[in-house]
Amino acid sequence: MSWKAADRCNQCLWGARTPHTRVELRWTGLCRSVGMIVGVTLRLLYLVFVQLGGWLVLLGRSSVAKDVELLVLRHEVAVLRVVIGVRGWIGLIARCWPR
Repeated sequence: MSWKAADRCNQCLWGARTPHTRVELRWTGLCRSVGMIVGVTLRLLYLVFVQLGGWLVLLGRSSVAKDVELLVLRHEVAVLRVVIGVRGWIGLIARCWPR
C-alpha cells in the first residue's frame, strides 16, 4: 500500500481544507475509512439517545395517556387497512378495464 502526500488526500479529517491546518493522514483510504467510522458512530449514538429519550417520556406519562395513544394507533391501522383494500379493488378494476 502506497502512502501519498498530505496534499493529495481527498478527504481531510475534521473538515480542514488548507494544507497548513489539516491533520496529516496521508493514506487516502484511511481518511475515508476514518470518516465513515466517525459518521456511523455518531449516527448510532444519536439513535440510542433518541430511543432513551422516548423511553423516559413514556415513564412520565399516565396510564390514561398511554391508553389514548393506543386507541389512536389502532384507529390509524384500521384506516390504513381500508385504504389498502380500496387500492386493491381499484387496481383490480383497472386491470380488467379495456384500454
